[in-house]
Amino acid sequence: MAESSTSVRLAESRAIDGRFGLLRGGYVGTFLRNWQGLIGLSLIVTFSLLAIFAPVLAPSDPQEINLAHILAPPAWSDSDRGFGLLGTDNLGRDILSRVIHGSRVSLLVGISATLIGLFVGVPMGLIAGYKGRPLDDIITRFADIQSAIPFLVLLIAILTFIGGGLLNVVIFLGLSGWIGYARLVRGETLSIRTRDFVISARAVGASEARIMFHHILPNVVAPIIIAATLSFGGMILTESALSFLGIGVSASTPTWGRMLAESRQDILSAFGPSLFPGVAIVAVVLGANWTGDWLRDVLDPRLRGSR
Repeated sequence: MAESSTSVRLAESRAIDGRFGLLRGGYVGTFLRNWQGLIGLSLIVTFSLLAIFAPVLAPSDPQEINLAHILAPPAWSDSDRGFGLLGTDNLGRDILSRVIHGSRVSLLVGISATLIGLFVGVPMGLIAGYKGRPLDDIITRFADIQSAIPFLVLLIAILTFIGGGLLNVVIFLGLSGWIGYARLVRGETLSIRTRDFVISARAVGASEARIMFHHILPNVVAPIIIAATLSFGGMILTESALSFLGIGVSASTPTWGRMLAESRQDILSAFGPSLFPGVAIVAVVLGANWTGDWLRDVLDPRLRGSR
């Protein structure tokens, strides 16, 4: 019995070690040679620091109205009329301050909604893949039904009915994102559950919960991380779309999507109010996607030597 337990731990350790080779020097070198991954991670870190230190870095109150400087161009583009590093919007509010504070909402929604999707989808995928029928059929059919409904249309209908707000946006965005994780983990679990270390753990009397969360889950972490990174950008993009439509977070909170909506009528006379929040959205989403692509290349052994 002791020998069987030892063999299970050794087999599991080798499997986990293969998944977590990311910290080895060779992978760090791969990261430094991958310019997209380097830029992507730099963008995410930069906007994270902006969000954390927004009250310190923002030059003024993002809600402060200055009617004397409505639609002022950036200071560097017009020395006579310029006001503020990135100019002002149609109420004279500083665009740079609003972009910096808007990063807090976008990153908070992206991170929180992604975590909710993970906490719901990963256990569902483990149960469906390991337990099999009938739980597998129930979870899979439920995911198919939810996938058949247009996601954004459903989200707009729900938030219009119950009202927006940061908490509602985070919860419903998170609950809508569990399907991808569940399907990913289910597929990986179906493959891993037939491996020797899982069979050995089952033979020595390990509980199903221990097998799923202690033996199988660590070997599925790599694809989960990749999926979460890519989903993070999608959550930010969806939150911006909801704020643009006016059903996202409160109107008193600066968000990139609301900044774009408020600047529509002045887009021909002033480029700053629409350009800079749009660039921020593109930068964060692109950074998340490039970081996810790099993680996929590093953690997938079939792609590891391709770059």
